[in-house]
Amino acid sequence: MEEIIFLGTGSASSVNFYNSCFALRKGNEYMLVDGGGGKEIFMQLAKAKISFKSIRHIFVTHNHIDHIIGVIWIIRKIAILMKDNKYDGIEEDDKVGYDEGVDINIYAAAETIDAIRILSKLTLAKTQSDFIDKRIILNIVKDRECIEILEEDFTFYDVKAKKEKQYGFKLTMKNGKILVCNGDEPCAEENFDLLQNADYLVHEAFCLDSEKEEKEPYKKAHVTAKDVCDIANRLNIKNLILFHISSEDALGRKEKYISENEDHYNGNLFIPNDLERIEL
Repeated sequence: MEEIIFLGTGSASSVNFYNSCFALRKGNEYMLVDGGGGKEIFMQLAKAKISFKSIRHIFVTHNHIDHIIGVIWIIRKIAILMKDNKYDGIEEDDKVGYDEGVDINIYAAAETIDAIRILSKLTLAKTQSDFIDKRIILNIVKDRECIEILEEDFTFYDVKAKKEKQYGFKLTMKNGKILVCNGDEPCAEENFDLLQNADYLVHEAFCLDSEKEEKEPYKKAHVTAKDVCDIANRLNIKNLILFHISSEDALGRKEKYISENEDHYNGNLFIPNDLERIEL
């Protein structure tokens, strides 16, 4: 993978930021991780200059509304393109094309795959939902299962979430670097072996440590930025990327998070805004 593009970095109730989701780019192809909570995903993709035709894979961490509803909108859009025989390559002014009749693969735990099926049947036209299992392929992933996607190695794992069943992944890239995404709940000690010595960790940080009395992250199965920094130090994480943040301070959020936590973490700390890109 060459870069990660954050389409959204906010929590479920965010107003000034789109719900947390991102895209991994390799060449002219993309893998999406979650879709946020609505049709605004179209706007975020357009701003990021990501064509629907270049999205070949989607991973859905869990079935909460702020992660899965945007995926249903994407399924609808791609099904329409397939119906019109237009999901066959990237934009004409790009140099690389694809063969006709390509599929899109969606990966998630069994419970989330079931939710995608139900939501698609309830909300999409039959001409759209009929593409599911034909060209929109739903893949159930299992704990510690390894799958090659875009010629990179993904190990999916059960996050051991306190709420809904949730999965994360460890991406081992061809260049030897490792990126781990832990979804939107805290790291479980059972999975520390997957995170140990990772080059990048993408992790939720609901609020600052100084805000925990007011925002009560632990009651929501979330943690503070300091909590994550402490874990990242313990596991020798080189680059820590925090998102799924509740703050609505579009101008000062990044500065506040870095200022409060720069003494708690020894590596590189990133607090991306929506549409920000990080080279891998």
